[in-house]
Amino acid sequence: MGEFSLGFREVIPDQTLPEKWKEIHLNTGGTQSTLQDIKVLEKSGGYCYKDSSKYHTRNRFIYWRISQDVLELVEHSLDLNLSGNTVRYKFQDTHILEGITIHETFNNVVILIATVSSVHRLLLPHPNRIHKEDHTFSLYPDLGTQSIFAGVTLDAAQNSSTFHVINHPVTNTCLPHACVTWLAMKEEALFALAYNTGLVLLIRLDPVSGMAVTQELKQDTLVPRFLSGIAGALRGKASDDLVAVSMVLHEIGLETYLFAVCQDGYLRMWSCSRAQLVAYTSLLSDGTEHGSTQGAQHHVIRKAICPKTSELLLGVFLCYESQSEFCIVKPVNESGTHHFQFIYTINADKADLVDFCLSPTEVWAVWISAQMETVVSRACITKEDGEGDTWHPVILEQPMESKLEITDPCLNPWRAYTNYIFHPGQFPIVIITKALSLFCRSTTLSDVNLSLSVLKDQVCVAVETEIRKEAKECELSDDEYLDLAESCWAKFYACCVHYHRAASKPVGLVLLRQTGLVLVKKHHFSLIRPMDALEHLFFTDPTKVFPEQFGQTLLLGDDPDVCADLIKIMGVLVDLEERLPEETKLAFNKELFHLSNPDEAMRDCVKEMVNSQSLETEFLDQFEESLLGLQDLHSGMMKLVEALTLDLNCPGRMEEEENSSQTSRLLLRVSHLYSSSLGISTVAQSLYQMAVVRFNICRNLLATLHLLLWLIETIDTRENLLATIHNRQSVVNAVKAILMPRIVILTQAYYVVMWVCETPTTYSIVDPSVQRLSLLNLSDMGMFRRPQFRTQTLLELFLLGPGSTHARGLLARLDLSDDQLPMWDHSLLQYVSSLGQLVWPITSNFLLPEFLLVAGQYTLIQEYVRQLQGWCEWNNGARSFLLGSSYLALGERHKACDLLLIAAGQAFKDNFLLSKVIQQGPEQEGQDVMVLYLLKVIRMFEQLGYRDCAIAVANEAIRKATPANDPNLSMLHSVVFEHHLHLGHYQEAYDAMIVNPDPVRRKVHLNMLVMTLLIHCKLDVLIKFSYEGLMSELEQMVEVRARRESVLTTKYYNFLYALHVNKENYRKASAVMFERGLRLGQETSGDLMALESQAKCYMSCVNCLRLVEPEHYAWIVRPVMESAGDSKVGYYFTAFI
Repeated sequence: MGEFSLGFREVIPDQTLPEKWKEIHLNTGGTQSTLQDIKVLEKSGGYCYKDSSKYHTRNRFIYWRISQDVLELVEHSLDLNLSGNTVRYKFQDTHILEGITIHETFNNVVILIATVSSVHRLLLPHPNRIHKEDHTFSLYPDLGTQSIFAGVTLDAAQNSSTFHVINHPVTNTCLPHACVTWLAMKEEALFALAYNTGLVLLIRLDPVSGMAVTQELKQDTLVPRFLSGIAGALRGKASDDLVAVSMVLHEIGLETYLFAVCQDGYLRMWSCSRAQLVAYTSLLSDGTEHGSTQGAQHHVIRKAICPKTSELLLGVFLCYESQSEFCIVKPVNESGTHHFQFIYTINADKADLVDFCLSPTEVWAVWISAQMETVVSRACITKEDGEGDTWHPVILEQPMESKLEITDPCLNPWRAYTNYIFHPGQFPIVIITKALSLFCRSTTLSDVNLSLSVLKDQVCVAVETEIRKEAKECELSDDEYLDLAESCWAKFYACCVHYHRAASKPVGLVLLRQTGLVLVKKHHFSLIRPMDALEHLFFTDPTKVFPEQFGQTLLLGDDPDVCADLIKIMGVLVDLEERLPEETKLAFNKELFHLSNPDEAMRDCVKEMVNSQSLETEFLDQFEESLLGLQDLHSGMMKLVEALTLDLNCPGRMEEEENSSQTSRLLLRVSHLYSSSLGISTVAQSLYQMAVVRFNICRNLLATLHLLLWLIETIDTRENLLATIHNRQSVVNAVKAILMPRIVILTQAYYVVMWVCETPTTYSIVDPSVQRLSLLNLSDMGMFRRPQFRTQTLLELFLLGPGSTHARGLLARLDLSDDQLPMWDHSLLQYVSSLGQLVWPITSNFLLPEFLLVAGQYTLIQEYVRQLQGWCEWNNGARSFLLGSSYLALGERHKACDLLLIAAGQAFKDNFLLSKVIQQGPEQEGQDVMVLYLLKVIRMFEQLGYRDCAIAVANEAIRKATPANDPNLSMLHSVVFEHHLHLGHYQEAYDAMIVNPDPVRRKVHLNMLVMTLLIHCKLDVLIKFSYEGLMSELEQMVEVRARRESVLTTKYYNFLYALHVNKENYRKASAVMFERGLRLGQETSGDLMALESQAKCYMSCVNCLRLVEPEHYAWIVRPVMESAGDSKVGYYFTAFI
């Protein structure tokens, strides 16, 4: 791991789903059952691929667990999803020895394994080879790629060239207890096995033939082997002291050497080619020489390689009754003579060592304390540091409490416990399944392949059954029933915690070179990541933090004096964190949930603490001294506020540089970075951890400021050191006017970020209503992969979609070097920071809410908008549109209409509405932006058939439009007309038609109106309209329609007749009846009914003419058909009296 001056923290990625193991059983026939004869501790190890420049080997690692005769191998990648990545080898009744190693060749990965009766060489394909042959991944990268374990078979493991059965040199009962393996030159496998007789057996396995060569390593360099026992006796050495308890192999030059630490505390070095001991030295320090009795644990040796010099470093853990220590030595070859150079000695913690690993600069160790708690710590091994004996703890996730505290009294036990137990990443399915079997007192496990929803139903049924069993037939009150339910759910939760604690027992620590660490546990694993500056300040003892540590840190490294003040302020906040009661913290969070002002909420909390005297006088005095010790309180506070602000204005520049060739080149370097399910979960959990820390800092900062104001206000009534401040009023003004408002906003923002990080998503059924999204420019968000059988948080779902792509885009513009990209303190922290900018609510960036709309998270959109209500001034219009769209999808169209109309007021200045909703093109240049927005909203309502809302929006758009020159005005009137017409609002439709400024559209709408009313036989409605300026078009339209229809169809002629009579235009009325009568005579066969109709038409014609005064031309024009069957009519004038 690269040098990193700040601290480290554990992050546990989601491992809810059970692993699908490929089982391979091996029986080499070496020995009979030895499981009862030897007790081997459960151990683990791991390997990280060397090449971190390629995305298919970057952030990719293997770890293994050894338990008796079972070896579990797991391959993971933070960048790619791996299929077939778990395999379990069972060596029948044969203990597996620690000392497994993994090596890379050009085309293969070689795994070397030793048991007490055999040695094995497993040959697997290298990821480079898989990547070249995997054409599916190049086409569908989201599907992932195959693991190197995907193709393992029993036949390959049983190939005689891959293993060798050991013929033990002494007796069948003498079995090795320690082992180390190595892949030497020409891919020859080396196995060194240590026996309790002091013998070290070296086995060479040929890579081609599988032939094994066995030789014993000599214990002495000066005397023949048959005299070595005598020489040892003369030196006072017991044979047990010469037993190697831990070994490593390493290649120096062209020679392979074995380094072993023995029970006597000596480090010995053998040449494997000569089988000769070439050097040894005592590792006992002056303090342990007299108390060198072997402790409860064995000595352990590990190695590390300096990346710059390729020098070998050896780290040895020496365990004695009096004390334990780590000794760091370096083998040196001077003129052909080998010896050891001591580098550093570190006193060990007072705890039981589980495992440790060595880097060129640090020792990492995992311990089990006397309280049975897991502890991970690190110590520097460089003399320049001056803190070699100081162990720096890694911040681990707190173990689950045996009892769940229900903080929300409104939740019943069922809801509270199921929400917690089935929260994403909380309990693996295997743990819940085991807990269910224990709770039900069943000897058979439930199916671990069940989905979470089915498993949840089974758990609820089991607990409900237990409740009924406990209640029997007693009559219980509501409170008694809730108490009983809480008790039964607590029992089941305790079962889950019991199995989870057992599964979380550490078994090993894997160093991933320059990236990070893997803490391997009994049934899962966690990652050790670097902390950012604020996390380090929050979790580290302030007396051990110095400004020099932040010299390379953005913002904090600008001014050492300001940084020193910031460190002191953080010391006050950390002290206050320990003194704030949990009830106060929960009450503050509850107030934020109910949208209370954080300033007022914290003022009440501080007032309550002061009145109840929960803050000791000693703390208040120390508080005053710390503030008086600051060189510049305001500058230190403002620097902290600046460091807490996530928005660096990068998202606003994202789209501007999206298509540049430079950006494309940089994006190629970070492609697939942290994009696997494991990587996404790791990033999401890391951001949640950072958000919680920053929220706590903001909350404590508010409490500090209110406490400062209270102390200043009470200067006259109590003695305090702040009385020496001369400019007290300026301090008060700065706090109230500058600091407090900014911290209040940050507090609310981080509360929302935490909510995004921890809120589970809901499953939405995609229905045809999502077609409205085609109106919006959201095509780049529509594709996201959602893993089955697991619930994600909102943040994880966002990363599965566009979040990871845009976060990598921001990371790419930082232009990290190829050496920095694999380093977590650069890439991971910067990637998480970039992601934080994308979910930061107080910015113009609207990527997350936009995606929630695409992902169908409608109910969560409503909660997201609610939490920003009243205080967030950014994206108000976009949020109203988003909330309205969610209501629209859920069928609440009237709420949606109100909100979408509210958003119209922000259309001209909201980036999201302009770019994604309005999408103003060149042809719309100069048009009213608000009207264009409302047209899009109208189409959204039209697609869902909500015509009444479309009318309301169109009317609003008409009121906003400029009557003189808006080209969309006629379209809006057309929208109103059409929807009123479809709804049967004929008067409103007519009114919309009349006011339409486009004459062409008026004629079209008139035709639609008349035809609709005639079809529905609404002649009374049709006749009462005045048809201002449209009467001639109406007459012509109906006449043409009447002449095209059969003469027996009466409604058109009847309408025309009634229309003219109603308008007192009797000449036209008589002409209509005369024309129909004329057609009846020419187009019918002359039957009696036709003749009667013709007579009635002529009579009506005559009656109408009689109503015309003679002086007003009581005659009509006789229409004459030009030809039979021709629809065209010719006219000539003749008097008809």
